[in-house]
Amino acid sequence: MKNSSLLVLAITGSVAGGAGFFIRPEEHAFEKYSVLIGAALILIVFHFLTMRHLLKNENRDQQMRIFWIIVIICLPLIGDVLYLIINEAIKRQQQPKPAWNF
Repeated sequence: MKNSSLLVLAITGSVAGGAGFFIRPEEHAFEKYSVLIGAALILIVFHFLTMRHLLKNENRDQQMRIFWIIVIICLPLIGDVLYLIINEAIKRQQQPKPAWNF
């Protein structure tokens, strides 16, 4: 999968954010907020990289780009992941199979 590095970025940010919520602020306030801020920064970078990928993709027509921009803006993390997975599935369908030469 070509977009696996972006998906790894999303998973890393989500796991770090989830782990940050389990740190008790009474005992480790600095660590808790550092992890949460780091996770938020990772997810923001993921969001902007996905938007850049969408805008640079030349295979999309204008209506599909507008649709995906609306989905990504309204559902930030879920829309990004859906776009990457569906875009990869569409690209795989469009690739011709190699011809066998005997």
